[in-house]
Order: sequence, then C-alpha cells, then structure tokens
Amino acid sequence: MIKLLRRMKKRGFTLIELLVVIAIIAILAAVLTPTVTDALTRGKMTGTLANGRSIHQALFAKDIEDPIFQTGTPYPKSGSGPGSYANSTLFWRNVVTAGIMRVDFSFFSAPGITPLKGTNATLFTEANNAWNITADLNDSSIDTTPLIFTRNMVLNNLIVPDYAAASVFTDNPPFGRKGLPTVLKGGSGVVFKPENIQGNFYSGTSNNIVLRP
Repeated sequence: MIKLLRRMKKRGFTLIELLVVIAIIAILAAVLTPTVTDALTRGKMTGTLANGRSIHQALFAKDIEDPIFQTGTPYPKSGSGPGSYANSTLFWRNVVTAGIMRVDFSFFSAPGITPLKGTNATLFTEANNAWNITADLNDSSIDTTPLIFTRNMVLNNLIVPDYAAASVFTDNPPFGRKGLPTVLKGGSGVVFKPENIQGNFYSGTSNNIVLRP
C-alpha cells in the first residue's frame, strides 16, 4: 500500500491532463479578455471626460480676463469676424496662447491621438487634437447642448437627432464606436454610447456648427 502511494505521488500530469488545463485557461482568457478590455476602455474614457470638464471649467471661469473671446462669451463662432474659427484646433491654440488655459497642448490629446508636449502653437495640428467644439452657442442655448466632444463622432452640425448611430460614429480614435465622451454646455459630463446617442445627444432646435479638428 505504501509503495502504491509513493508511485502515485511520483506520477506527473499526463499529456491529456495538461491539454485539459490549457483548454480551461484558454476558455477563461477568451471569456475574461473582453471584460478586461471594456473596463480599461471605460477607464480611459472617464479620464478623457475629466480633461473635457477641465477645459469647460477653464472656458467658463469668471475670474479671468477675456482677451480671446471678443464677444464676452466663451463660445466660438463659425464663419468670419472676431471670435470666429475655421476649426477647433485653431480655437484650442488661442485658448493656450491667450492664457485661458495654462497647459501643454498634450492636454487636448486622448488615447490614439498623438500628444504634443509644450505650448508651441505652430506645432499643434489636427493630428494632436482629440476635441470638437460646438460653435454659435449663446447664453440662451439649452444646457443639454453638447459643447465639447471627442472626434470619433463625425458631425458638421447639431440638429434635432434623426440620424442613425452607425452614420455618425466612426472606428477612428480616440474610442471608435465604444463611446463618446461629451461635456454639455451646462457643464455635465456624459459618455454616450451608439445605442443611446439618438434622441439623447441633442434635444434643442438650433442647427449649430461643429468645429471639427
């Protein structure tokens, strides 16, 4: 009996047993990997949204002078004339160079968007900018109007949403179709998903221009 127990203790795993263990590990990895990936993406979107809210707070801070927003409001304009911008990259350039935000241009980056360290405005290009901003808003615009949102949504204007999620989300960075970090005009932050973008992204009646990067 003792010899039998010794032989059993010395016996290692058989090939079949090893294959079973490997198969179990592979199954667990296949099940858990999407969950872990989604959790990491949610964390990155939360961090990006926090940056967006910081941008919003800086634009609306009441204790700063207003050398850039010549109309006395923090809302950029489309078209031409004072306070007008052709795209959001030019707007963020002026936000930094005018001292509205004392940050590196890397602050306007996000996962998958190349960050630019430093405050050299001539080097800050579309490739470094993760954020759209809505133009032509005013103090009477409803607070639920999206003001800042990441560039993985392709919109040139905001209208009463009758668009399909598939047509406005892209697979491009920073988050593709996984979510859209958005800061509303009133300061609230939300991550919109493709399945809830329609009917929730915008509930006003104005056709505001989006300043894309």
